[in-house]
Amino acid sequence: MKSAQVGEKAGVLVIAPCVGSTAMGPDNGLKLGYSLGSAVPGEAAIMAEYAYASLGKTATLFKDMSIAYTTSQCDAFAKRFKELGGTVKSSQEFNQTQAGALDKPVTAQVAAAKADAAGVIALCSYPGGGAEALAAIRAGGIKTPVISGFGMDGNFWAGAVPNLSNHYVVTYASVYGDDTNAKVRSILADFKKATGTSAATSGLITGAASVEAFALAAKRAGSTDGKKLAAEMDKFDKENLTAGATSFTSALHVNVSRPMAILKTTNGKTKLVKYAAAKKPTF
Repeated sequence: MKSAQVGEKAGVLVIAPCVGSTAMGPDNGLKLGYSLGSAVPGEAAIMAEYAYASLGKTATLFKDMSIAYTTSQCDAFAKRFKELGGTVKSSQEFNQTQAGALDKPVTAQVAAAKADAAGVIALCSYPGGGAEALAAIRAGGIKTPVISGFGMDGNFWAGAVPNLSNHYVVTYASVYGDDTNAKVRSILADFKKATGTSAATSGLITGAASVEAFALAAKRAGSTDGKKLAAEMDKFDKENLTAGATSFTSALHVNVSRPMAILKTTNGKTKLVKYAAAKKPTF
């Protein structure tokens, strides 16, 4: 957040495409700082609400301790899952190195998860350690549904878990050709035309939305002054951006109630299940 703090002192509006924390905003003294990402309180609540309704009433957490995003994701998932009436049977912690690999095997964690026999596993992580952990879960004979957040979006890591099935991801959009948002389909097509390859994850969606948000605020403010732009951003109310209906307030500069895509992978093929918003964001 240091760069955002520099911008704040200079009176410059700072927009992050996908910071997933409420620290990007007034909670951290950033009156001019915004994120077009969906913050953990909403993302994890969607994970928990979908898991409880559709996958199982008991859960095991597979909690990556390497960064705050993944630890807070599992914490928020557990809180919301319990609020709904679910039971968290255990929290299995692991870590990964800066190079993106497990720092040690997760054999014991997999054994504990197998003993739990929970209805769903919440894997709060990101590749490559997250992919290794998921591979270990499946290699351990656990076919239980696994649900993850944006950190596990994409199929660039799919080689680690051949013919993966029963894996769900809550993310910004589907990059697999079946997204229901015409703006998403359009930008994915533009990306492929420009680069010659398909987008690896849906992260580019919030990049596009960042540009759209700035342009909309500048148009309404008639200025590029930081404070004037922020005043307009604070008025955003379900604005129709590529990332979906986007809202901000003077107290919250990141989205927690915007719908996110729920994807399911079966036999290595990923498809959109539906879009869903958190019924109760979990702070």
